[in-house]
Amino acid sequence: MAPNTALREARLAAHWSQEDLARRVRDTGFRLGLPTPCSGRTVQRWESGKVVCPQARYLLALENVFRQPAQNLGFDASERYGMNREQLLAEAGLTEAMPLPDPAESYGPLSGIWLSAYEYPSSGRGRSFTSQHYVMVLQRGAGLMIQALPASASRLSVNMTVNGAVATGTWTEETEPGGYYSGAVYHGALQFLVDPTGHRMEGEWVGFGRDMKVNHGGWSLTLVDGEVGAEAVQRWNRIPEETDSAQ
Repeated sequence: MAPNTALREARLAAHWSQEDLARRVRDTGFRLGLPTPCSGRTVQRWESGKVVCPQARYLLALENVFRQPAQNLGFDASERYGMNREQLLAEAGLTEAMPLPDPAESYGPLSGIWLSAYEYPSSGRGRSFTSQHYVMVLQRGAGLMIQALPASASRLSVNMTVNGAVATGTWTEETEPGGYYSGAVYHGALQFLVDPTGHRMEGEWVGFGRDMKVNHGGWSLTLVDGEVGAEAVQRWNRIPEETDSAQ
């Protein structure tokens, strides 16, 4: 049983006693409409490691109190929605390096390197952000496999089925380990409309957030290179710059 030093250090940095933190958790839960009966003894159990991961309503309150994700406070919150982190990553193909594709003639017309851009809300920071990746899209029949190139800040995988101009599927993302969300894994669904030119897909995603709500936002893919071989990967294997979204 390892103590939760991250939570203790965050509390001490704020110059709060265990009773002070407990009161803030209670007050925040009341403000959010969630029952969070908390005492100094509760905080002591968290810090001692006797409770490895509090219930979701306590994690939400703690994130609001400290304005940090639960992972930064020493908690593994990946299971709070009943989802298995490792299973999600394995099913999305993110547990292994991205394989180079077969010869180009093996794939359909939507295959290529695309610029992916989606908007997402951050409840802890109180505003929305845009995340961009260069991704490889491989089409076989009605199926689309989409995966962020290796240099991307976070690992992203999308699996979709195309029916006419409509593409529907699921997405999985493992956030940047050193970033704000500390390697957290998210999962959801999305739907695109494919432009008649075949050079753009645009639609919306849905997925769970840290505030125990299902979020949604805009998502677009823009074709930047019709090739899918090793040379194309090398050309685009970088983190997109802000000006890239204007392509």
